[in-house]
Amino acid sequence: MSWLTNLVMGIRALLQRSRIERELDEELQAYVETAIEDKLRKGMSADAARREAMAELGSSNTVKHKVWSSRWESSVDNLFQDLRIGLRSLMKRPGFTAVAVVSLALGIGANSAIFTLIDQVLLRKLPVKDPQQLVAFGDSVYGGVAGGIDLGAFGGYFPWDFSRQLEMSPGPFQGIAGYGSFSNKTSVRPPDAASYGAAAILAQATLVSGNYFHVLGAQPLLGRAILPADDAVPGGGAVVVVSHHFWQSALSSDPAVIGRPLTINGTPFEIVGVMPEAFHGFRQEVEQTDLWTPISTQVAVLQHPSMLVPQSGQYFLHLFGRLGEQASASKAGVLESQNWLNQQVRFGILAREGGVITPERRKEIEQTNVSLVPAATGVSLVRSQYGESLKILMAVVVVVLLIACANLANFLLARGAARQREIATRLALGSSRTRVIRQSLMEATLLSLFGGALGLGLAFAATRALIAFVSQGSGETAMSATPNMAVLGFTFGVSMVTALLFGLAPSMVAARLGERGSLNTAVRTVQGGGGRTSRFWPKTLITVQVMLSLLLLVGAGLLMRTLRNLQHQDYGFERTHLLLATIDPKLAGYQPHQVPTLHQHLLERLSTSPGVRSAALSAT
Repeated sequence: MSWLTNLVMGIRALLQRSRIERELDEELQAYVETAIEDKLRKGMSADAARREAMAELGSSNTVKHKVWSSRWESSVDNLFQDLRIGLRSLMKRPGFTAVAVVSLALGIGANSAIFTLIDQVLLRKLPVKDPQQLVAFGDSVYGGVAGGIDLGAFGGYFPWDFSRQLEMSPGPFQGIAGYGSFSNKTSVRPPDAASYGAAAILAQATLVSGNYFHVLGAQPLLGRAILPADDAVPGGGAVVVVSHHFWQSALSSDPAVIGRPLTINGTPFEIVGVMPEAFHGFRQEVEQTDLWTPISTQVAVLQHPSMLVPQSGQYFLHLFGRLGEQASASKAGVLESQNWLNQQVRFGILAREGGVITPERRKEIEQTNVSLVPAATGVSLVRSQYGESLKILMAVVVVVLLIACANLANFLLARGAARQREIATRLALGSSRTRVIRQSLMEATLLSLFGGALGLGLAFAATRALIAFVSQGSGETAMSATPNMAVLGFTFGVSMVTALLFGLAPSMVAARLGERGSLNTAVRTVQGGGGRTSRFWPKTLITVQVMLSLLLLVGAGLLMRTLRNLQHQDYGFERTHLLLATIDPKLAGYQPHQVPTLHQHLLERLSTSPGVRSAALSAT
């Protein structure tokens, strides 16, 4: 019999249990009648033949039970029986059930909420082809600075001309691409804004090299990606690829948007592509990227008075590369690629400085090192800022869940002590110790699953609150509170582990009566307060609860003291009666040469306003 036939027959037996029992009854009846006929042929009387045949058969119920137990579907049937018994037991004690479910929901929900953020910030890989082959060149988290400032011998920032040299001779890399390190807030207006129901809006734009999407291995949902030809000539290639969110919110998910114009900071661009919903770029910040434009269009996008391209000495690009399949799979291949990159960087510094280089300076250049950082998950400012905090929070909520488990285990131990006589009766009637443990664990599993289901709702609300806190003051964020399959799987796994943590010990203690094998022993145990084993677990669990609670209290106290110290720290200036305001003149249509005059007028107006003692201006 094949496994498929066995499976189909087993499912049929589960769904048609009464018919299977009738068939067994008919088979047993046929067996008895055949045995009687054999004995009648041997000369026995009818009554004697029936008695002997029934004696040989034994109890028909026992025979049917043995036949049913020999099949795999009996285990499934027993599981459903345990499920029904567990549900009835929990419904008889609604107060205990409600307290247990709420306690577990708080613990499991807190873990699910933090894991939702950890999954997005630390674990989730880029939705591109073979993300494990991607590496970032140096520290690519923070933004660059224009104006020819050498940030520590490249240190993660690269000038445009050097990046082009690397792109043209990728060496051991399959490809090298770059993107701007600036955060570019732009004013965007569709020419036919009325048809999309929107006027000018703010959008986050990123400058990228022509092979950015090709090296990433990212395919657009509609249209095409930015190509090297779009980035070949400074000031040319006025094309733009939009994010899925921008396409939905600003362009009404119009499938015919490809080829239409989009005005960015007053300059017309052509929409050439729309990216998939899961794609947010190689670098992921709190505020998600809406637009990708070629580096050659940096004057229009940045509205910078001086061009960053093709001038040298402007360190404003981050670079990343794609290793070959063999290189990414071996440490030797990665080391070879890093040595090649460092050699190119040192040659670039020597060529840039030119002239006579002192031995000391040459030694410094030879020690220049740009590390290759694994970038399967991209680079993220959020990860840099909140990664360690999320790990600490995860440890804290795990401790909270352990406290809840210890508390519930004590509750179940108390219930087990009250049910010892019932359990002893079941054992005396032939129930196995394994079955008793399984039924007790089923109750714990049901409590944990109900708590996990409620915890998912709490996790969604908590995650939304955490995302709102992290993205406060920013625009639309790429982070989402909606649980994906990874979060659902994590929540289910935590629920199962939680059920074992608080359900296994009470189940073992309750079933240990089977080893004593006497109902009178159970009565004496209840009357006498239990044996040494039954007293061990409550004391142990209470000790664990106290230790974990003290750990949380100490940690919370240290955190409060740190916050208090920060609140009263002397920063060297008066922090009260201050009002901060941020403006971006270029988004309001001001030209670069008009900005100094605007700043001067603002300061004069503010300084003479009632209630204002002084006003100052700073650049960020």
